[in-house]
Amino acid sequence: MIKKVWLLGVSLVIGGLALSRPVPVTASDEVPQADMRESISYTKSSEVKPYPKHLSAKKDRIIVSLKKQRAYLKRGKKTRYEFYVSTGAHHQTPRGHYKINTYRAPWFYSASERMGARYAVGWLQGGLYLFHENPRTLHRKTIKSVAKSLGKKPTSHGCIHLSTSDARWFYHHAPTGMRVIIK
Repeated sequence: MIKKVWLLGVSLVIGGLALSRPVPVTASDEVPQADMRESISYTKSSEVKPYPKHLSAKKDRIIVSLKKQRAYLKRGKKTRYEFYVSTGAHHQTPRGHYKINTYRAPWFYSASERMGARYAVGWLQGGLYLFHENPRTLHRKTIKSVAKSLGKKPTSHGCIHLSTSDARWFYHHAPTGMRVIIK
């Protein structure tokens, strides 16, 4: 009887230890990357590690989380890079599946919205919906009141704002035809 009680006690202790062990976590949209810059900068890269090399329209995709104000560059299940973003205020960024199109602009300005930006990459309706850096005035000064919300809350008219460094890299490296998933 004592032997059975002792075995039961040992089994419970071992089982409890097994349950309390940390479970390995895989990269996903829900887990922030260890390389994310802790203090969000609207000028610097979102991560402290180098940007990925060699993007492929067939292998890579970018997933934008409206809820988290993040974009994830993925290849398969692996997150290659995570970006701080600001999407459309009042749900103006359309959800769905799209592709990077051929629209690229080193600078644009919308007189009706009284703002412009550098490093624009189209993903819907030519140049109507874009990835681009934080907005600027006609005289190309960053609108800091909007830029300070990067990664924290939606501020755009539907476009996806990136930091200046991230937008410059994306402009030069995102291939036409790469999938864009907005959820």
